[in-house]
Amino acid sequence: MNERVLHRDHPAIAHSMALLARTCRALARHKEALKLQEEVLEFKQRVLPKDHPDIALSMLSLAWTYGELARHKEALKL
Repeated sequence: MNERVLHRDHPAIAHSMALLARTCRALARHKEALKLQEEVLEFKQRVLPKDHPDIALSMLSLAWTYGELARHKEALKL
């Protein structure tokens, strides 16, 4: 992945991971997508300001995947 070329906190890393998660979700590989989306959210919460809109988008994607896995309570917590 991009981690070999870019600094580990570079935003492109999270972007690549989010695209991979989206692909996993499109292939109905929801558990893999969920793991990636959780990592993306943690990454963005660590490197971006608390009110950055990308954090909200990551939370939305994660909630969507929780819903697809019938984990509605976890989705609502976001």
